[in-house]
Parts: sequence; structure tokens; C-alpha cells
Amino acid sequence: MRVAVLALLACGLATGAVAGPPRIDDPVLRDVERAFATLRADRPAVAARARAVLADVAAALDDLADERASLEAALGGDDGAAWRGLPHERVFILLTLAALDVDAGRCDLALPTLKNALHHRDRGLVQRGEVVPDDDHALADVLRARCAIVAGVGDVEAARAALRARPDGEALHAAATAPALVLEFVGRAPGIAATGVGGEQGRLVWRDDDAIAFTVTIGGPSKASKASSSSMVTVHDLRQVARPPGPAATARRAAQAAKKSQLQAQATQYASRGQGAATQAREVRGLVGAGLLFGAAAGLSATTAAVDTRVDTRTATAMPASIRVKTP
Repeated sequence: MRVAVLALLACGLATGAVAGPPRIDDPVLRDVERAFATLRADRPAVAARARAVLADVAAALDDLADERASLEAALGGDDGAAWRGLPHERVFILLTLAALDVDAGRCDLALPTLKNALHHRDRGLVQRGEVVPDDDHALADVLRARCAIVAGVGDVEAARAALRARPDGEALHAAATAPALVLEFVGRAPGIAATGVGGEQGRLVWRDDDAIAFTVTIGGPSKASKASSSSMVTVHDLRQVARPPGPAATARRAAQAAKKSQLQAQATQYASRGQGAATQAREVRGLVGAGLLFGAAAGLSATTAAVDTRVDTRTATAMPASIRVKTP
């Protein structure tokens, strides 16, 4: 009988040792992947489809505008919550959407999207305690100039001044006002690897890819960009701005890791006491006491398995890593 009881208890402990919660298959992340995969086909006919998908993604990202939402969870990354990406991912998505809006002749949509992209950038920097730059964003300045000078939407003088204040301002001004503004999207965005004892920290993992992912040509056929006199100016580069999950996420996960260690220690203690009681038991009553201890250990083991200390490693794998402008 003792053997049967111990076997049953061992089975209960084995059942408690389950894997952690599965990663959520998030619809917003799926849409991001689908949009960039579509753009990588590099066919003008499918750009409108990708633009529509990214517009839906941008609407989901706007959930962060609600101050009642948990900014810590949104900026830190938590695979138990809806995916909203890290700050550099959100900014890249919105910059891409703005470029596609300008390409579609919708500067009225592009300008608010650019403002939103910079808002996400600044909130991410503030969350990390980093300084928000005084200047604006190079690609945002180029697209604003395109809208103001070529499409007549926006303040022309302000757009010119913003570009010419940059070290490469003359080249960017020439690109923004050329018959065809050509944007090349290059490489792949980094992934995230979980590190630390409980996987509570994250580090960026860069992919060895510097190929052109796709091209957005605004105002002319793509062949207009093939002139031998062209040069490239990088206007957005994730290697300069990408960051792993921030301190808030790391601290939250570290607290979960400490909780998990405590639960594991308690489970081990109960299992050890149960084993001792079962060994010394001379009657059914003693086995029942041992069973209660084993049951407590099994319950704690199940609870421990459900505590996921791993940082959110979900990333947009189809997203490029940089954007550059072809200048005349």
C-alpha cells in the first residue's frame, strides 16, 4: 500500500512539472510580419495592401495614447500581454506607414503619423531615462519637406529650414524635392534573446543581412533611382536607436524570478519532508501525512511552472533594420 501511495504522489509531482505559459500568437504582430513580408515582394501592386495592414497596426499602437494603459508593460515587453513592440519597432512601423502614405499622395495622413512616430520615440527615451534630442528625425524631415514643397501640404519655409539645419541637409533637400524620392529599406531588424538565470533579461541579436529588402519610390518610376550619380544617405538606422527591453521589464521579470526561486525552495522542502515521513511511517495515518506533504509540494511545483520569468522575445522578423535615401 505504501508503494502505491508513493507512486501516486510521484505521479502528482510529475504532473505539476509542466512547461511555462506558451507565447501568445498575437494578431498585431502577425499583421506587422505580413505587411513587411508583402513589401519585401517589392511590387508596386502590393504596396497598397501592406499600407492598409500597417494602418490597422498603427491604430492598435494608438492604444498607448490612453494614459490609463500600463506604459510600463507596453514599453517593457510582456509575452503575457498583447504585443505592442519595443519603442524602436513602433517607430519603424510608423515611419514606414508615413512613407507609404506620402507615396499614395496622402500627406494629410502622413504628417500625423510622423508626429505619432516621434511621440513613441520620445516616450521610449523618457521611460529609459535617456535625453530626448532637440532636433527632429531625419526621415521625418525629408517626408515633411516632400509634402510641403512638392505636394503643397505643410509649411514650406519650416520644412526647408529643418532640412538645411542638418549636416547633410543640402543632399536631403535635393532628394526630397527630386522628381522621384527613393527610399531603400535594408537588412533585418534585430531579434531578442533571453538571458539571466530565469531569462528575465533580454539582449539584441543582430541578423547578418545588409541586402535591400524593398524600395519605396515616391513621385516616379523606380528606374529613376538607378542613375550612376546617386549616393546614399542613411536617415534611420536601428543599430543606432534599437534597445533591448527596458529596466522596467527587467525589474518586473527579476521579481518574478525571485518569486519562482522561493516557490521552488518551498516545494523542495515539502517534498523532502514528505519523503522522510513516508520512510518512517508505520501505518496508514503516517502515509496520509506524507501524502499531504507531497501534495503541497506538487501544488507548489505547478505554481512554480506557471511563473514565467522570461522576457518577451517576440519581434517583427520581417522588419528591415535601416532606411536610406538616394540623393541626386
